[in-house]
Parts: sequence; structure tokens; C-alpha cells
Amino acid sequence: MPHGLYDLVFVDPPYPTTYDSGADSQLAGLMQVLTRQVQPDAIVSVRTHRRVTLLDRYADFKVLDRRQWGTMAITLLALENACWFKDDDEENDDQ
Repeated sequence: MPHGLYDLVFVDPPYPTTYDSGADSQLAGLMQVLTRQVQPDAIVSVRTHRRVTLLDRYADFKVLDRRQWGTMAITLLALENACWFKDDDEENDDQ
């Protein structure tokens, strides 16, 4: 594995900055930068207000899971070729 790359990244911006979560948002720009700074099977956790819905993909990341607690939501993203998605790909190949 490459050294100096992150396995786990927590993104916890102030709620008002996450209301714009589109393809040209600050979050999208950050995710683009993170593609070069994380391990191949890294997880990125993004905390937002529960009413904010993130895109299914940002750069090479795609949503792995989303959970809500009270007024907040956590969205977990991983690189699209990460081990977390291997079972999904194998199931689709079997059909």
C-alpha cells in the first residue's frame, strides 16, 4: 500500500456549507482532491444536516451507506473500485 495516504477521512463542514452539495459544490471539489490522498479501500465519512441529500457520486467516490440520527446524517463514500463494492459487482455479474 502507498504510504502517507489516508484510510479514513471525516468531513464535518458547518451545515450551511453542505446545503449546496451539487457537482460544482465545495464538497465536490474536496472529494476530487481526496481521490489522490486516500488508500484504495479508504472510507470518507461526510456529516450533513439530515435534509441534505448528497449525490450518488463525487469524482471517483460513490455512496456506500447513509445513516441519520436526530438532525444529522452521515454518508459513507468509497472509491468506486474499493473492496466494499466487490460483492455488489459479483452479484450483478451472476444475474
